[in-house]
Amino acid sequence: MKKLGRIALLAMVAALPAVPVHALNLGFAQQDAGQPGAFLDYAASARSLGMGRAHTAVADDAGAIYWNPAGLSQVERKDIVSLYSTLPQGTGFGTFNFAQPTMDMGTFGLGIVDLRSQNFDKRDTLGNRLGAFDISESAVLLSHGMALGTRWSFGGSLKVVREQIDSFSDTGYGLDLGSMYKAASNVQLGLVLQNVLAPEVKLRSSPDRYPHEIRLGVKYLPFERLLIATDLSKTDTRTYKVNFGGEFRLNDVLALRAGIESSEVTVGMGFKAGDWGIDYAFGYQDAAKGVDSLGAAHRFGVHVNFGSRISDQAISLKWQKKGQTYLDALRKQMDQPERAMDENARRSWDDNIRHTVAVARQVIRKQGYIRAVDLYEAQGYIHYYEGDYERAVESLGEAVALDQAQHPDIVKHLEKARAQMTEARTREIASDEIKKAKELYAKGDFHGAAKSCETVLSFRPDDVEAKAYLDDARARINEPIVRQMKIAHAKFDREEYLDAIKSLQKVKELDPTNKEAAQMMNEAISELEKQSRSQSASVAPDHGVYEIPRDVTKSRDFYSQGLKVYSEGNVKQAVSLWEKAVRLDQENLLARNAYNRAMAELKDKSER
Repeated sequence: MKKLGRIALLAMVAALPAVPVHALNLGFAQQDAGQPGAFLDYAASARSLGMGRAHTAVADDAGAIYWNPAGLSQVERKDIVSLYSTLPQGTGFGTFNFAQPTMDMGTFGLGIVDLRSQNFDKRDTLGNRLGAFDISESAVLLSHGMALGTRWSFGGSLKVVREQIDSFSDTGYGLDLGSMYKAASNVQLGLVLQNVLAPEVKLRSSPDRYPHEIRLGVKYLPFERLLIATDLSKTDTRTYKVNFGGEFRLNDVLALRAGIESSEVTVGMGFKAGDWGIDYAFGYQDAAKGVDSLGAAHRFGVHVNFGSRISDQAISLKWQKKGQTYLDALRKQMDQPERAMDENARRSWDDNIRHTVAVARQVIRKQGYIRAVDLYEAQGYIHYYEGDYERAVESLGEAVALDQAQHPDIVKHLEKARAQMTEARTREIASDEIKKAKELYAKGDFHGAAKSCETVLSFRPDDVEAKAYLDDARARINEPIVRQMKIAHAKFDREEYLDAIKSLQKVKELDPTNKEAAQMMNEAISELEKQSRSQSASVAPDHGVYEIPRDVTKSRDFYSQGLKVYSEGNVKQAVSLWEKAVRLDQENLLARNAYNRAMAELKDKSER
């Protein structure tokens, strides 16, 4: 049994020359080659490889699990970073990193690293081939990062590593710690203590302990699109090593990268379309110091982020909380009974309402009301306190329709808004009509002013201003009526009935429903008709009246018809009728006099 063990050990030793070779193929620094855990010094993404692995102070994606767990605090959305490389000597290297940010508990991460080399020859001490064996190294990292304040962030990674050579395997456990400090808006520092608790892996008889490592990084942004980074690191088994890299973003889609370290010069590029990104890195490894040239290496990676931003969610949650607070405040204000207040109390109450409404409007703009019923309810209260009661009723009605629980407060507030809408509409109509009355009064349209005042009083019977304007308008309307009625009475008493009719016509123009004027006009016409029947002498018209057979009865009828149309204000038609009356009876003096006076009246109007 011991002999078989020695043979297996010798076989593994015989295969060891291939191990440094595949390690170098991965691009490890020469001084790191072959040391325990060297596979964890490769990279987590093609982006970091393209920047010469200078990523301790950058670490702003899911790759922070690998580089600096404190950097997870910078991840705003769910993030995936992966890398896979097919390398010489039948070696494959892959990483998968996932970051899940949370609202209040920082960001959690899961990282998987896997290195596998296959088909190594197994030989005995005489060099005889005994078959083949594989080598694998893997790690699972559980990480967490959180910001403490605006400048500091801290994080840690628990890792489980497993190594296997042929049939020999073991598992170890370790801990990494990291921190970041934002020194300025464009300068950030990173510090990582790797293997604070160092994993130990025992494949045969002697355990391998992963070395302690300290890394210090600086990120500098000379301007917005250019990033420069450098790392300084040291382990228990080697001296200081420097990594240097940079990234220049041509635009939001394309980025160019370059880097250098002790054993490799790298360049790379990144392409981003929406939430998806593809990264490429090219490295050329130094073949100095007695190692055969390994030449160029190509690496490809994928970067995906998805979901909403944690910062946006936090802001949204803040506005949602504020929205509920101020919605409750608006509800309470709606429930406050109307009461008398002094001037200072009223001013304070108004200021409080204005502030509450302003914040509620801001919440709506920030989309702080997630439920439609809350949104409509808040809008209803805002419209109510801004005096737009019709829109308040509309919004609160929508809230009631959407509220499956039929909250009694919303229904009560809807009814209050409806009552205010009726009162507000009444006030609005009254205000418009009193304004209209004043304008008509100023223009001398006293009838229109009186009508508007009557409309106001129909809504508000105790409106003192409307009453005053109505009384004054009616007085102004009655002044010319009274004056013309006095003139008509005087003319009537002097038996100047035609002139009396003329004054009565003016009264009818001012007040078409004036019964006294209508009655007096009928009396004047009757008196003139009586005079027409009693007249015996006549004088022929001064112009254009020719002799035709006399017809006294018909002449008197035309005269009476002329009086009626004259009383209605149609002077021209009256002239025509009176002219016919004179032609039929040249002795109809009343018709002749009426004709002459009407002609004079028409002439006077035309000259004016």
